[in-house]
Amino acid sequence: MAGMLSQLLPFVPPHLARKLMADPDWQERVDSDRFPAAALFADISGFTPLTEALAHSGSEGPEELTRLLNNYFAAMISAIEAESGEVVKFSGDALMVLFPAELQPLGEALRRALQAAEALQALLADKGALETSVGKVRLEMKIGIGAGEVVAMEIGGLLGRWEYVVAGDPILQATEAEGKARPGQVALSDAARAAIHPQPLEPRKLKTMATPMFEALESVEKTLRRFVPGAVLGWLETGGREWMGVLRPMTVLFIGLKDHTFDGDGEIDQFQELIRNVQRALYRFEGSLNKVAVDDKGTVIMALFGAPPLAHGDDALRGVKAALEIQVLSRKSGRKLAIGVTTGHVFAGPVGSEMRYEYTVMGDTVNLAARLMKKAGEDA
Repeated sequence: MAGMLSQLLPFVPPHLARKLMADPDWQERVDSDRFPAAALFADISGFTPLTEALAHSGSEGPEELTRLLNNYFAAMISAIEAESGEVVKFSGDALMVLFPAELQPLGEALRRALQAAEALQALLADKGALETSVGKVRLEMKIGIGAGEVVAMEIGGLLGRWEYVVAGDPILQATEAEGKARPGQVALSDAARAAIHPQPLEPRKLKTMATPMFEALESVEKTLRRFVPGAVLGWLETGGREWMGVLRPMTVLFIGLKDHTFDGDGEIDQFQELIRNVQRALYRFEGSLNKVAVDDKGTVIMALFGAPPLAHGDDALRGVKAALEIQVLSRKSGRKLAIGVTTGHVFAGPVGSEMRYEYTVMGDTVNLAARLMKKAGEDA
């Protein structure tokens, strides 16, 4: 496969990549697909305190953290893809995974999700004690599984930057089930438990992407780039190969919207308006939209100021101004958003493996922004 295309693909969720490669002349438009799937949400604890400890261990801290994170995530992603699971989103040290049921019964997709979850917990039990330069760190994981119809959306598009967002009842079920699980456990929602195939299944590996025809390579690459963050594109364009994460100052925004559904085209159009307003404010102050997630906490948007290739001495001020502008724009549309804003050093870089990567940030600064967003929602 062509060099740049093969480097872009790991940064695009598999379901979206298949769609775009099948339609290389994809026109920039809001679009959505609905399909049955099992959803798996895995939340790992232990990496955030390790991030903070290594932040104070000198210049080698980021390199060690990158190695530890990606060695572990590579093993996790391999176990997930062995059961045909598709990693949709990284949320710091958590993963959202889909097992589509378009070409298999939903019950079988659920059984494969459960087999992947059990493999992940076995992996953690075997390799969850990490030996690091700051001492031994014990990782723990909770997993939830849900089932039903998901909606996958291509939204945004301001300045040619598009977001892929997956929502729906299976996502809510999976995150709610994970919240009820204890460390080391896998919890199934009632819907998942009722529909799961009763017997174990032979593993079925996630299929690799078919190489597009030579004449379509340029169009496919151009389309995929629309869904890849500027920080990643800049790294790829300079010929980066071994990208190490860094500890750098950033301003982090968590933007929350509760009780939005995606039952019809009207709700998706409203969501598109929200995302465009957020993009408008962020780009005006030269920030970036890092990710959009929809789960049991509602719709959560994470934005960054200070992420490559743009960084400023007044990123904290820019972040606050953008948050205020987002509030003004949202209120004109009749929405109330909860926003948390923090500034501090974060670990920033590629998390995952050669199979599936995502540019993400981790650390107490990130977690505090999420807590402030939650508090703002309570006070609203």
